[in-house]
Amino acid sequence: MISNDASLTAKLEAMIPRGLDDIIRKNREHCQIRHATDADLSPLLGEVPAAYPKLVITNWHLVSIEAAGEYKVVLLGDICDGSGNTWITSKITRLDLQSGYLLTASGSLYMMATKGEGEPTFEQLALLCVYFNRSDYGRYFGVPEFFY
Repeated sequence: MISNDASLTAKLEAMIPRGLDDIIRKNREHCQIRHATDADLSPLLGEVPAAYPKLVITNWHLVSIEAAGEYKVVLLGDICDGSGNTWITSKITRLDLQSGYLLTASGSLYMMATKGEGEPTFEQLALLCVYFNRSDYGRYFGVPEFFY
């Protein structure tokens, strides 16, 4: 029988990240995740020629990740195909905010549709947790254990 114990519910809810700042829970002095600032984006800005993108991403967020001496900005958002699936890119190498296109370290071209507001959705935060947990960093930084 499943208990309706309030303390169990509270413990389960505490495991779910509420925002970007709630993903890293240990060794926070060695890792920072935040919405990318103008200073983060400035070195990436430049023209990206329009072409057929790998994916169109909607409800997107540009996220800065600084961990273990490495720094990158990634695009986190929803695939614009009606599937409801979320996506995270590899490191952005060139960003064109005027055209809405970006290039990544893997050589992929993405198009950014509607920008997300506020914090990423639960599904996007969970995907970011998966991203960290697929590397050695997840456990070290106390990232909630979402897998799929």
